[in-house]
Amino acid sequence: MDSDPLVTKVLLFGSTGLLGRYVCQILDEYTSTTDTIQCLCCDRSHFDIASADWTALEKLLNRFSNLKSETASQRCRFVILNCAAVLGSSSSSSVQDMSVVNTAFPLILSDLVEKINQERFQDTFNKVQLIHISTDISFGG
Repeated sequence: MDSDPLVTKVLLFGSTGLLGRYVCQILDEYTSTTDTIQCLCCDRSHFDIASADWTALEKLLNRFSNLKSETASQRCRFVILNCAAVLGSSSSSSVQDMSVVNTAFPLILSDLVEKINQERFQDTFNKVQLIHISTDISFGG
């Protein structure tokens, strides 16, 4: 058994939102005490979800899942946390933004993660894990 620990690389979407800020803060505190978790708190400067540029999203996910460990013997696990949401209470949000961020983005993200896993990762352990945290807001309609 090798002595190098497992490294978990986390990509967090929605890092400037209510939940995302909190999760990013917790991950930052944790990563400052260990080198077994590395986190990229993704904001609009990394990828603007509302732009619906799915080609750019695919490139970002491919770059993320291609990140290597610090040493050749380290194993990596990749986790994507989706904390992004547009709430209806925001005066700056449009129906289109809500639809893209709350509906289209999670579906496209799931499809792209599955594509990456099928193309690159053969065993279950190494597959990119996707965690989507949903709001409890419901919309009439």
